Formats: sequence, C-alpha cells, structure tokens
Amino acid sequence: ESPAEARDYRLQALRNYASLVPPAKDFPLARFVSRTDPLTKAVGYDKGAMVFHMLRRLIGEEDFWGALRDICRDRLFQPTSWDDLRRGFEQRSRRGLSDFFDQWVQRRGAPRIHLDVSGDARPSGGGRVAGRLVQEKPFFDSEVELALETRAGLRQKTLRLSDASSAFEFTDVSAPKLISVDPDCHLLRRLEPAEIPPTVNSLKSSAAATLVISARASGDGRRLAEVIARSLGIRNHAIVEEDQIGSSRLADRDVIFVGLPNDRKFLSTAPAELRWDERGFALKGLTPAEADTFFAVLTHPGDPLRVMAVFLPGPAAAAETAAAKITHYGRYSYLTFKDGQNREKGSWAVTRSPVIHRWD
Repeated sequence: ESPAEARDYRLQALRNYASLVPPAKDFPLARFVSRTDPLTKAVGYDKGAMVFHMLRRLIGEEDFWGALRDICRDRLFQPTSWDDLRRGFEQRSRRGLSDFFDQWVQRRGAPRIHLDVSGDARPSGGGRVAGRLVQEKPFFDSEVELALETRAGLRQKTLRLSDASSAFEFTDVSAPKLISVDPDCHLLRRLEPAEIPPTVNSLKSSAAATLVISARASGDGRRLAEVIARSLGIRNHAIVEEDQIGSSRLADRDVIFVGLPNDRKFLSTAPAELRWDERGFALKGLTPAEADTFFAVLTHPGDPLRVMAVFLPGPAAAAETAAAKITHYGRYSYLTFKDGQNREKGSWAVTRSPVIHRWD
C-alpha cells in the first residue's frame, strides 16, 4: 500500500530467510516444490519473492509485467519450469538472463555483506567518507545501494560487488550522520544475527530447546509447555522444573520459561521498553486489564546466537489457547493475549548492524 510497507515486507522476508533457513540446510530455489515446513516456506515464498523483486528492478516494470502476461497466455495449463520463465522474461526484455537465474535460482544461498568505513569525516564540511563493502565466500555478483545521511541531506551510490570487496568514496561531506547498505531492502542477502531481533521464528527453527516450568507458573505448567513445543514444531526438546536446572544446563539450547523465573539474570537481555515486576510484566504502558497472557522472545543471556523466551500464562483455558496460537506470529518478538485472543504484537528495535555505521 506504500513504499514504507513494501520495504517492511521485504525486510521481513529477509529476516524469515535468515532465521528459518540455516546455511547447512539451505537449498536452491529451483528445488522448491511446495511448502511443507517453515524452512521450505522461507526458501520458496520469501527468497522467491525477493528474486522476482530483483528481476523486476533489473528489467523494468513494463517488461516484467508484460513477460508475466506472456507466460500466463502461452503456458496456460502446461507444466512450466524455471527455464520457461527465464525464456519468457528474456523474450520480453530482449536481454540474456542466464547469469541472473543461475545465481539466484539454480544456486543456493545469498550474499553475506558488511560495511568497513574509514576516511576523514569533518563536521565543518570538505570531509571524506570512504570504505569498502566486504562479502564472505562464496561470492555473489550483486549491485548494492549505499545511502549516506548528512546534515546537508541524503547522498546515494550504487556499487557492484562481485568478489571479496568493493571500494567507495563520498567527497565534500559535511556532518555525516549515518551510512547504510541497501536501506530499502532491495537485495536478497543473508542477514547477520545482530540485524534480526529475537522472534517467534527464532524458536520455530530451533535445533534444541529446554522448556522450564517456573516455580511461579500457575495452572498446569507442563501441559502448557507441551502445547508450546508442539505448536512451534520443536521436536528436540526437554521439559524440566526450574529447581532442576543450572545455567550450564541451558547454555547450549534455546530456552522457554513457562512462568516468570525466580532468577532474574535470565531476563537480563530484555529491552528497555519491557519491565518485570512481581505480578508479571509492563510493556509500553499496557495495563493488566488489557491482557492476561504474555509471551516474549529475548536474546539468550549466555549465547547471542540463541534465544530465551518467557510465557506468562493467564487463566488455564485462555492460556492454552494462546499457547497454541504463538506459532502464527513468527515475525514478532512479543505477544499479549486476552481470553485467548491476540491484543498486541511487536518486534524489538535493532540497535546495531554490520551494514550500518553511525557517527556521534
């Protein structure tokens, strides 16, 4: 409905792909047949959407939509392959697209990029901002947009990145504020962990998790833990009581507390907008009357690549209904429910990124 909403949609597609598709389990888009689990959905739907978006930008709006109409007319009711699609886009755009389809469709993975900034950035003007875009192996051939925000306004460049790095430079810079890579999320790339707030999707891709029944948990905590694990599709999981655990036992696994833990160090990574008290939680001024059940996913305090979640249940029936619904809110970091119905959902802000550099 707007450029901002389109950008948010693409960002979420990139987050889904990075969160749900571990590199060891990634596979080429050409091998996607149907959605059978979160991983195949992220490749087929999220990566697939980004590939079509990049193709549209490459050949232009008129040729892109014209080619889709051609393909629909010529291939109606016929088995249609990626090669058929490629030929349809080539005929309409009158350009070869084999390299594009080989890289983004036939090959697995996506580029991993970070920003290395140097130069003399002067508040008074006449300064210089320089640096390099660096990508990890295996290398991809991509056009990458750079945006530099300064006191005088926004300046942009497009760089071609095809091997280990590509240099850039902005001259006559006055009071730089921020430089970012692909700020509008036009490029398919694999996001780094720091760029992805912990979300429900982080648990849906969990290789191993421990669900801890807090001493404060009301009702049947074990039953709720089983519902959560089944809803999120976590096959490799254990359910234990809080008095049976130690920090070392939780070090190499994702963790979900059912009920507020007694040891508040487990909540040390909670963002500023979330506060805990003896009754439960306080979130953005939400009053207890507006929610009876709460779920939040946080960064694991002992491992930044893992997550730690907290489920604070309300009345038994409502809490079990909410627990079963958590899986449908994969993109969000926190959820509130009232009588089993979602009332609020949102994601924590990302405060640092390897593709953003800020000046004080």
